[in-house]
Amino acid sequence: MSIVKESIVSPLPNDKDITKLEGYFRVQFPNEYKEFLKTYNSCEISDSTPLTALNKRCQIHRFLGIIKDFRDHPYGEYDIDCCET
Repeated sequence: MSIVKESIVSPLPNDKDITKLEGYFRVQFPNEYKEFLKTYNSCEISDSTPLTALNKRCQIHRFLGIIKDFRDHPYGEYDIDCCET
């Protein structure tokens, strides 16, 4: 898996941003995921390996991240908060 560097959404979240989101969802993210968010946030990937889950073939195109002003950001639909399921 390769990160498309030009696709990384700034500003990158900090510990306070991540803690706030964890509180909102009432979860604790793994440390590896927190470090991923602080380094890459929302980003596209290339050369991803297709995943097979529940007899369906899936491929990751973009990771969700923390976009502080998602309503005004062109990639706001990729905010973790906007895509809550």
